Amino acid sequence: KYEEECDFGDESIVVDILNKIASPHGSAVRSGKSDWVFYHILDMIVDRYIPVVTIYTLLLEWIQDDLHAKADSTCYADIRSLVIIKKDLLILRGVIRPIVSIVRHVMAHPNFSKHTKTFTRDIEDNLNMILENIQNNSDWCDSLTEQYRYYRDERMNTTLSTLTIMTGMFIPGQFMTGVFGMNFSNDEGIMTDPTLRNPNGITIFWSLVVICTAIALIFVLFLRYHRSNPEKAERRFHFKHLSPIYWWQKKISKNNSQKTN
Repeated sequence: KYEEECDFGDESIVVDILNKIASPHGSAVRSGKSDWVFYHILDMIVDRYIPVVTIYTLLLEWIQDDLHAKADSTCYADIRSLVIIKKDLLILRGVIRPIVSIVRHVMAHPNFSKHTKTFTRDIEDNLNMILENIQNNSDWCDSLTEQYRYYRDERMNTTLSTLTIMTGMFIPGQFMTGVFGMNFSNDEGIMTDPTLRNPNGITIFWSLVVICTAIALIFVLFLRYHRSNPEKAERRFHFKHLSPIYWWQKKISKNNSQKTN
């Protein structure tokens, strides 16, 4: 074993190739020429990139599942992970692309035997597959980022919709407060609004506020109920249903269809 005799580290490719040459099964490497040894070194290099790309694919699958599970909450950690993975994939692609050029250049060398070229083409195919997987993972990162933005916009729209409804609930009370706050009086200083001079004016005020607020709440719930039931799309309420012209046109259309039948 060469791990104790060299300073390359236990995970070094140099250590692996030396151990392979020194092993009892390394006679094929020792008996081959320099191109055959070069092929084995290159094959070990490429084989070490495959699990790296596979790990990134598994990480993206985990982030996708986590993003879908936390669609209603903020996933800043996942977004930071996507940015880091995207950066790592760009670096990895920049490292592997020159290896493809080296393989093609070496295969065109006249001293490279046909037997070795046959095996080296497999390495080229593996490199192209790795580059394709890197590109797919990079596109996957962009897709997950777009999904996060979609979920974020949906949460924002839901929040704004809730705030709008809550604001609308107070509009009747604000309107009534404005009406009852108009302290018009005549030349004698007497309030011209009979409601303000009524002993039960405060009761009338709150009764009107409650009634108007209840009507607004019922109307909002009515619209939300119909929008949440797509199967009732044909029976949904529209403001055009309040128009007599709509019902007149609908009646004419129904009579024409009956005459046609």
